[in-house]
Amino acid sequence: MSDQDKLEFVERRICIGMITSTEYIQRVILFWRADLLATKWSRLVCQWSLEYYDKYKHSPGQDIESLYERNKAELDPDTQDAMGAFLRGLSNEYKQEYDRYDEEGRQIFNVEYLIDQTKEYFQQQNLIRHQEEIAQRIDRGELQEGEAAAFTFAPAYVDHTTYIEPFSDMAGPALRAAFTARQAPLIRYPSAIGQFWNDEMTREAFVAIMAAEKKGKSWILMDAAIRAARQGCNTVLFQAGDMTENQMLRRIAIYAAQRSDQERYCKNIWMPILDCKRHQQDKCEDSRRQKQYYPDPILETSSPMYDDLIMAAKTFRKHSPCRNCPAIRGSVWLQKQKDAQPLTKEEVEREMRGFQQKHVKGRLRLSTHANGTLSVTVMKALLDLWERTEHFIPDAIIVDYADILAPCPDFARMEFRHQENQKWQRLRNLSQERHSL
Repeated sequence: MSDQDKLEFVERRICIGMITSTEYIQRVILFWRADLLATKWSRLVCQWSLEYYDKYKHSPGQDIESLYERNKAELDPDTQDAMGAFLRGLSNEYKQEYDRYDEEGRQIFNVEYLIDQTKEYFQQQNLIRHQEEIAQRIDRGELQEGEAAAFTFAPAYVDHTTYIEPFSDMAGPALRAAFTARQAPLIRYPSAIGQFWNDEMTREAFVAIMAAEKKGKSWILMDAAIRAARQGCNTVLFQAGDMTENQMLRRIAIYAAQRSDQERYCKNIWMPILDCKRHQQDKCEDSRRQKQYYPDPILETSSPMYDDLIMAAKTFRKHSPCRNCPAIRGSVWLQKQKDAQPLTKEEVEREMRGFQQKHVKGRLRLSTHANGTLSVTVMKALLDLWERTEHFIPDAIIVDYADILAPCPDFARMEFRHQENQKWQRLRNLSQERHSL
């Protein structure tokens, strides 16, 4: 992609942000420079969007087509063609990137990242135009004027990102954005784990899952990626070499189908569920206790082995586990699961399509790399490529796992301990630059 193509790509995203996001308009007004947009049609789209916002206090959305129809007679043919092509191509792109909402109906759109892109675009355009002015002066032999122009350069805007005055009127949009981001988890979990985790699963957060080997870290990360996509987020799962692409796809398909591809995991399966020791040993007199069909203790020992639990479950089939009061003393009970047929290669595509149609609202991208080849530098290059070529901008970036990432070239010669520190700093930088989880 040429530099000109990159500029046109960002300008197109600016226009879409103006059309679809009220928050984007509110934030960008503070430093807006319509004169720095390169094309006439994009200036008109943004002008119409701002005028619409001034009147109705929200972005125009689908009303942009009505604004175009109302004004197109006044446009020259080239501008008509360019704007018409933009609006025709907007529908699919809008659904992929902007028409996504969480379970509470809030739009999932990375406003912060587009704000950063807009600022960079204005800076770049401002520098290009200033450079062109100086070059034209030199070509005409106007050296003194060219030198004067060089000394009169003014930034495209005053960069308030290096500071903020929290009690000033200027801080209003930033304060609203801070509380919006904090109150909207991108990944939601149910029950107790949701109470523990949900408030941390927000945009710009940085979360690490740590445990010893074979404790389920990869499964938790895969589950988080699928949950994010189910809840409307664009998600990328980077597999850094712990597993191959085939192994990951097999896991994801088994997750979606809710059954294994191996017979031994489909038949004679006992599922552990929570029960209460006092209930099992018939030592509870609480009125809230689950009905107990057996007057004698069904488990004599407080530390039963697996075989003891299976024997008890087979013997006391009517036993109903109890967890009805805060005084519960946690214990394990086993429930027999219904037998299922192993997942076959003939079924897997149908199962995946069905899961996607029923549950997946966002996009999930799996990027698998051989051990020792994936670094944060490579991740950033891939994210830039996907954004430019496919309009894919992730809300959640998940890496399995950080310890086996390759060092970036600029710190590959450091001592191992310093390399590890730099890896974690670069991962944190990724969430800050991309305004993602």
